[in-house]
Amino acid sequence: EIYCINLLAKKLVKQGEEQVSSRVIAAFPIAGVIVHLSCEYPGLMDLFIAHCHASCPILVPMYFKLQQGMNETDHLKLQGYKVSEEGVIEKEDLYLKRMSGIIRLYAAVLQTVNPYPRKSPIHGLENGWTWFARILNTEPETSITATAILDMLEVCGYALMR
Repeated sequence: EIYCINLLAKKLVKQGEEQVSSRVIAAFPIAGVIVHLSCEYPGLMDLFIAHCHASCPILVPMYFKLQQGMNETDHLKLQGYKVSEEGVIEKEDLYLKRMSGIIRLYAAVLQTVNPYPRKSPIHGLENGWTWFARILNTEPETSITATAILDMLEVCGYALMR
């Protein structure tokens, strides 16, 4: 059962990369599915968040500095860039678009109401405030920090202010 839940979590993050990055409004129905299913399968939310963090380290938030002895390709992989088998690194605009989809899906999950309040807690808005506190208290990276903050504010800024 855990294998299936893990696979589902991975596929849901993939939906963020592909669908939400192209159509922001797609984040909300997918987030509804995630929250609803996580009430039925308690491990799903933790696995979904883990896959979000693995695919998009800015959601931790975590920045990887180029260490001595580390090549540029390995450094970019740690930051979430995709690298083909031929060693071709994903272009920055595609990377930012993909990260934006994951961030927006995560932000939609933060504000989605739990359909079964007594059954299982969800990953709520307090985690959004925690993320903002952490990201604003770290040294910013070039364009990913601004993209992440903008995406979070666009999707769940109103809900955070209520």
